[in-house]
Amino acid sequence: MQRRARRALTAFLVLTLGILVSFLVVWLSPAVSLADVYEVGPGTYEPSLIVSLALLWCLVGTVLWWLSRRAVTSDTLVLLVGAVVISLFYLTVLREHVWFGDIELYVRAAKVMSAGAEMTGRYVYPPFWAFFLSTIYRVLGGGVVGDGAIILTCFVLNHLSTVGFFVLGSLFLSRCGLSRTFSSLLLLAAMLVSAPILRNMVYVQVNLLLVDLILGGVLVFRRSVLLSAMMFAVATHLKVVPVLFIPVFLYRREYRWVIYYGLFLAGIAWVTTLTGGIGYYRVFLENLTQWHPASLRSSSFYGFFKRTDMLLRAQLPFNALFNVTRVILTLWVYALSYVSIRREAFVAGSTDSRSAALINGLVPLMFLWPATSPTVWPYHLVVLIIPAILTLVCLRGRRRLGLWGLGYFFTFLLPVFDFYPWSYLRLVGWLALLAALSDTVLSPRTSRWVERLDRVVCERVRAVADEVTAIVRGVRAT
Repeated sequence: MQRRARRALTAFLVLTLGILVSFLVVWLSPAVSLADVYEVGPGTYEPSLIVSLALLWCLVGTVLWWLSRRAVTSDTLVLLVGAVVISLFYLTVLREHVWFGDIELYVRAAKVMSAGAEMTGRYVYPPFWAFFLSTIYRVLGGGVVGDGAIILTCFVLNHLSTVGFFVLGSLFLSRCGLSRTFSSLLLLAAMLVSAPILRNMVYVQVNLLLVDLILGGVLVFRRSVLLSAMMFAVATHLKVVPVLFIPVFLYRREYRWVIYYGLFLAGIAWVTTLTGGIGYYRVFLENLTQWHPASLRSSSFYGFFKRTDMLLRAQLPFNALFNVTRVILTLWVYALSYVSIRREAFVAGSTDSRSAALINGLVPLMFLWPATSPTVWPYHLVVLIIPAILTLVCLRGRRRLGLWGLGYFFTFLLPVFDFYPWSYLRLVGWLALLAALSDTVLSPRTSRWVERLDRVVCERVRAVADEVTAIVRGVRAT
């Protein structure tokens, strides 16, 4: 297998060189112009086309390089195939992308920061992401080249974060006691059909990048507290959600991590303020507290209460109702986190009690995002994919599948639409998942059906991997 992969990699590199030479000929030849050999088809958005083709080509080269250096096992086979399938599927989606979504806000914010102007009220993110993009814009001299560069950067990082979520999510699930093979298959099934992930791609959002940094910070925690704190700090400067996770570290007396986290937070904030001062953080806080759209597709209690008040004209105290609900849910989730740590609900700490406690504490806290935010768009719910899978794995028994299935369907599979009150079924969905997780944490498991299924899946996949290896060796022998 490795020898054949090396030959294929050599052919791939030769073909790549040929493509680059053809571009160079068109660029330098006075007889042929780019317009003679290239045109943009109808309905095609050129940046997404370029990124999808470039990433597809890089994907092929990466897979061939990986196969040329590593033997195929049952674990690596599923992880590799899953990553390739996820990448190919969402590259196809990316190819059909049009100029639409939150990427408009990112580009506009980067150009505003480059000009030293004030952010619009619609921009409710910490200024670090805009600062990062504006740096690229300024380095390339602005104008059309700078615009194209930051747009391509957003598309590339969006796709890489999607594939990265599959890899990191599989490693995270395997850290919770599942086999690498079963973890990869579960996450592959969850990602292929997922309204939140699809919306994350369409809007070119940074939510999966945020989740990747959180998962990565958890996975590297036992090896490097410094790197873990840095990843959480960068995630916090994308969106402030990780601040809600700090009580777990304080409860576990991980004071060194908290100090590193605070230093990285301050350092990143200081670098960000070099171009525009602290004014951008002031505007961010003002926008965060003022811009609360009560959209029908926002699966938050604030949106539901306000929309109900607008429809019934009943003068409901929707702000007070939301704040009371938010406090109750926040206390409940923190209580679940505490119990989960004490009972080791998702991973036992026999080999590494520090990181095990961190995982057990953080899984329930993922629900704090939809529970506390006044605006919960569908793409925000990607943060619940890992908790939903772990809840399924740790259910008390198959009879609990009904509640979990209801929550999963409404949260991840229901198409996005705007029709009161049925569009708030997504709110019902994540509440049902929270109820299923609560049952899992508070009550010990009485069935091991998932472990048996894991074992069967691993045996079947191992047999397939052995068969593939035997076939390749047989072909080589002939």
